[in-house]
Amino acid sequence: MTFMQEQISNILFFSKNLNVLVIDSQENFDRTSIDIFDNLFSNVKYIESTCLIEFNISTSFDLVIIKIDKDEHCVVLEKIKKSSQSIPILVLSAFENPKHMIKTVEIGVSGYLITPINHMQFQQQLTTTIEEIKLKQTQIDTVNKLTHALTLAKEYELAINESNILSRANLSGIITFVNDKFCEVSGYTKQELIGRNHNIIRHPDTPNAIFRNLWNHILQGKIWKGVVKNKNKNGKEYWVNTTIIPIKDKYDTVVEFMAIRHNLSELFSLQKEIEDTQREIIYKMGEVGETRSKETGNHVKRVAQYSKELALLYGKMKQKYYLQPHQCTILEK
Repeated sequence: MTFMQEQISNILFFSKNLNVLVIDSQENFDRTSIDIFDNLFSNVKYIESTCLIEFNISTSFDLVIIKIDKDEHCVVLEKIKKSSQSIPILVLSAFENPKHMIKTVEIGVSGYLITPINHMQFQQQLTTTIEEIKLKQTQIDTVNKLTHALTLAKEYELAINESNILSRANLSGIITFVNDKFCEVSGYTKQELIGRNHNIIRHPDTPNAIFRNLWNHILQGKIWKGVVKNKNKNGKEYWVNTTIIPIKDKYDTVVEFMAIRHNLSELFSLQKEIEDTQREIIYKMGEVGETRSKETGNHVKRVAQYSKELALLYGKMKQKYYLQPHQCTILEK
């Protein structure tokens, strides 16, 4: 089988699944035409042109074939195109007047065949029209997939936006985007933040080495993670678990940075409260020990030992369980 024969075979196979509407100006359809159509298509609907007034041409049809015997039948073509501009139309007509052909082309038909038609002639025109149909279907599928992808992207964006503190910055650290949660925790408005450097929320307690490490890695395209102490508009400190992701273009060049944060201020506040409580317990134990040591010199030694063990225990607990500020992790992207 030659390439052309294979292509025609594929086209004919595709045409079997098309829903085709055939319109004729006469009630009795031409037998030759019917034989050609029934041989090429499995689903064919035949109607007389005067019935178009009551008939609704919907997008359920993939192709319309219309036979025109009079010049005024172009009105029928306009009606069809008005109903559904996306449906391809093949015109069969005995008119060879160039003006008539031009008029049908202006209306937007896909093909114009002079009657009487033969099977080969119609098959060649059908091949061109089916390629047009397939192209339109591909375009529709692409648009649908893109629309679906955009809808999902918006849903994902909403989920991330509602559950995280987000910001974007350019390569110089200038803020280009913040979400509502960023404004809420920082105390600044979007207008006050956009166009400013990220150091507007930097706390002076945060070591410079942390930011040197951060910039050194994200400019190389690596993800940076760390716990950072910031300050809000009123100067109050707050802690955030931060992930900074370099955003790259198709050439793998970093073009901007996305920062995703989670507020840890409540955890650090709770940690401070626990530390204060532990100090108070140790202090109280010392007071008790001091009172008892007045009764006997041996108690002094025991109190000293207890205090030492409590202090060691406190240090171990802090090392094992407590949040450590300014920790960072570098991830290869």
